[in-house]
Amino acid sequence: MKLLLDSDMLLMRATSSCQVEVETQPDIWTRFADVGPARDWYWEQVDEFCAYFETTTENVVHCFTQGSAFRKAISPEYKGNRKSKPKPIGYKGLRDEFLNSDLEVFMHDTIEADDALGIFATTLKKRSEQYAILSGDKDLRQIPGRRKWVGQEEEYVSVEQAERMFWIQILAGDSTDNVPGCPGYGKITAEKATKDWDMKKPKENWAKIVKLFEKKGKDYEFALKQARLVRILRGEDYDFSTQEVTLWNP
Repeated sequence: MKLLLDSDMLLMRATSSCQVEVETQPDIWTRFADVGPARDWYWEQVDEFCAYFETTTENVVHCFTQGSAFRKAISPEYKGNRKSKPKPIGYKGLRDEFLNSDLEVFMHDTIEADDALGIFATTLKKRSEQYAILSGDKDLRQIPGRRKWVGQEEEYVSVEQAERMFWIQILAGDSTDNVPGCPGYGKITAEKATKDWDMKKPKENWAKIVKLFEKKGKDYEFALKQARLVRILRGEDYDFSTQEVTLWNP
């Protein structure tokens, strides 16, 4: 079984916890990090995941985020609401350890870690191979399969649940990433709006999406932009040979 790990999220959590503030002399403070405990904690979590899914660390794919180029090309405002702040001390050094190791690691400046997880998961599903997604990112409920995260129970997302999540997120948007969605819709109202939709009729569902946006004064192109921004990439959306993303079309 392949374990598809959101290493970006796990390493951020590991290194955030190992920072220490020290007063080196009166009124002079600095911050440092002992990355040893962070490294140990990261691998403790990996070992626990492997034990749970009865596999080995050789079957873990470590996925990192370097940039969001394709989404920023769609909307320069993507993640524009986030204040620029540095990664935790030690994050880059430990990430570079992974990138320069013999581990199976994926990082690309065009797509994010959650996109990599979606691409690998749907590719493995198409091949009828076993996999599990290891991430705490709610957006990955767009991808069917088993999923787990640190301190959480295992969750199974069906194909129908994954498809419905996509339509819900188009309407609800993602305030964390500065994706507005449809005016007046949050997660709850989006869930209510889509609860009776047939997931086997995507063209019909898209027509409903467009009508809902139009009722709020937003046109087809605006709705399409929201869909492309919130969609977690699948295997058919990314070409590994050219490293290019194929934007979603209804």
